[in-house]
Amino acid sequence: MLRLLALCLAHSWAESCDDGTCSSNFLQLAVTTGSDHPWPHSRGNDKLQSGVTELTFKMTSRAANWSWHHPDGQFSTMVAGGPVVDAEKNLFLMTMDGLWKFSPAGEVLWHYQTPGSSDFEPTISGDRVMSATTAGKAFAVDRHTGKEIWQTQLAEKAGQDVGYPIACEGVFLATADTTGRDTMPFEITPGGNRRLFGLSVATGQKLWDYATDECLYNSAPLCPGDGSTVIMDKTGSLYRLSLQTGEAIWKQAARDSQHSSTDGGAGLGPNGLVYTCSNYGNATGGVHEPGVVRAYHVETGHLEWEHLLPEPCCTFPAVGRIKGELLVIVTPGAFPSDFAAKPGSVLALDAATGQPRWEFNGASVFFSRGDVKRLELGMENTTNLRAICLPAQWSSPVITGDGSVYVGRSDGNIYVVHGPKDGTGLLESDWPGLVTDAETGVQAQVFHVGSAPVHGALAFAPEMMAFATCDSLYVWRT
Repeated sequence: MLRLLALCLAHSWAESCDDGTCSSNFLQLAVTTGSDHPWPHSRGNDKLQSGVTELTFKMTSRAANWSWHHPDGQFSTMVAGGPVVDAEKNLFLMTMDGLWKFSPAGEVLWHYQTPGSSDFEPTISGDRVMSATTAGKAFAVDRHTGKEIWQTQLAEKAGQDVGYPIACEGVFLATADTTGRDTMPFEITPGGNRRLFGLSVATGQKLWDYATDECLYNSAPLCPGDGSTVIMDKTGSLYRLSLQTGEAIWKQAARDSQHSSTDGGAGLGPNGLVYTCSNYGNATGGVHEPGVVRAYHVETGHLEWEHLLPEPCCTFPAVGRIKGELLVIVTPGAFPSDFAAKPGSVLALDAATGQPRWEFNGASVFFSRGDVKRLELGMENTTNLRAICLPAQWSSPVITGDGSVYVGRSDGNIYVVHGPKDGTGLLESDWPGLVTDAETGVQAQVFHVGSAPVHGALAFAPEMMAFATCDSLYVWRT
């Protein structure tokens, strides 16, 4: 279920802190990640590709240090995914009208006009920033200057879903090719691709391509670091391929996956398992359709466990330690495609068994925040591929070093979930925006930002948190 996106960020109304609203330390971060770049792709750093950061972060104010949207207006374009962050804490953000680089303070450093509109989040490898476009092209630019290094035609075109490419072991992985693609439920959002491509990071030379059995949607290849890559298709089925040749090492069809569709994807655990978030049977993400979380062995593709959900699973799992336990965090909730009430929750499962540990239930949501305004403006007033963003209900969650779970939602809020109460629990005087789930006792902070986000909304770096909505970028710094 696609997310009719269109780019969203362009000019910087980088709000200064001269008015005093940003004078205090909103966030406190410590510890550095194991990668040269703290957040080089949508799922974290190179060693932790499961929405996990070793950074510790405390959010005490909704007000960002700076924010940015397109110079032609907040809704004149849409954001593809979210930001990535390099070793100097510069941010790179794709919109439908190109790739932007920002300094840590919010200054626009350069803008690269991509070869075609893009719905792909960028990724960083060394001094290269790479991504792909709906024109079926992949490209690399110098992260310092924004000058193009190479450009490669992958296929005639690529779908309008959000792709999350990655570079690993010298190979850049991205999807393209809409030929014979299975359409997703909303033809208004023609997303999905049939092939994964492996390119040389250095030259852009096409090394191989692999055609999957089912459509790849919101594709996010994973790299276990063993010369292979793992990718999930729209049904929740997995493929493990050789990075050097593209040959299949194993394929694992999701059980009872006929005609199933999801916006979601997969994440790696530190325990040799890969976790998938998809839907069951004929479910396509509608209200009260069953979702499913599964754990597979990376080495063999063997299914270790599965856990059925009462609501669809349409995002990516995060896998990390919270209070000593290795947990899988998923966010069940139907696609907000109309004004009907959609329940949603943040659910923690035991990573070894799939047994539930705790859950935070949010209030029901309706249509995605920001999309009504886009419909009022009309497509003729935009540079977007589509009229509205139409994201999934939740962004991809991120587990920080202190065990907090950060996640954006289509109601325009950021949720910081702290888990069950310890003793008397957290105090709102110390944790603004704090709410407690009356049913489960799990506590969370809720901060209203504005518009809905897509999956790759969050990024972390030392003393920095960034959050992208469909139309703007917000950055908090200590």
